[in-house]
Amino acid sequence: MNLSVIIPFYKNTNYLLRLLQNLSAHKSVLNNELNYEVIIVIDSPETDLASLNVLLNQGLEPNFFKQIQFIKNEKNLGVAQSRNIGMANAHGDWLHVVDQDDVFCEDIYSLINNKSAETNFILVNGYFNYSKPTFRHKIYYLKPTITLKNFIVDDFIRSPGQVLFSKSLIKNTIFRTAPCHKGCDDRFFWIELFANNAIDFSYIKKPFYVANIHSENFSLDSMQLYRCSIELWDLIDLTKLNNYQNYINNNKAALDYIVNGKRNLKSIVSFLKYKFRPYRLIRYFHKYLNKFLRTV
Repeated sequence: MNLSVIIPFYKNTNYLLRLLQNLSAHKSVLNNELNYEVIIVIDSPETDLASLNVLLNQGLEPNFFKQIQFIKNEKNLGVAQSRNIGMANAHGDWLHVVDQDDVFCEDIYSLINNKSAETNFILVNGYFNYSKPTFRHKIYYLKPTITLKNFIVDDFIRSPGQVLFSKSLIKNTIFRTAPCHKGCDDRFFWIELFANNAIDFSYIKKPFYVANIHSENFSLDSMQLYRCSIELWDLIDLTKLNNYQNYINNNKAALDYIVNGKRNLKSIVSFLKYKFRPYRLIRYFHKYLNKFLRTV
């Protein structure tokens, strides 16, 4: 089994070193069963590659360090384009697109060896880990229904690091860059991936993955995410989504309600359907219950 781990990197070496040490520990467990390369796409032109090499070489096991490929963008292109560059240079049969501040609770890559013959898309559960205040909650409390419809109506996969997928699915699918806003390129990548392929997915209920939420995350700026979604709806090819046009229109109406203050019957109903989904309410309940318990 050949796996490519793709990591867009922007400035913070502490996050990157922690992630790579995490990956190195997992690699040592599967040394004879899994070939994996790590592709780091550096999106900060001011980063000194020689200094980064020295830092990582000192903090990592030598054999693991040799498996790292560095690609440095000549100018800042953003996370979406950096992910595309990583995928274009990947040699693995399976891909894992990971944010630099992610970590993994347990050996996530053992799943690939066990399931790769029966699936082409693996989604794992995980945690949101908040830095201020310090608490965490699961990403999914109900089993997610992985369908194209659910990707259209909501950001159903919370972070790309939750997904390991076969490279054969990519074809012409890319992470798209919105003109003015950031944070939803992965949501629309899944929409197009599912629209272009027959997906045989597998869901792992056990939480293997940790998304660390802190002041540098796009995830904390909900309005930017909503605005990014509006922009990306105008960029993707909708010809393969004709049967889903009603769901697309409802999502756009809900976004219009939130971002543009549009008030009519359709936008209000769409917003209520969007906001009060059972899995969203359960996640909010756990999130705010944790906050309340830590303040009393």
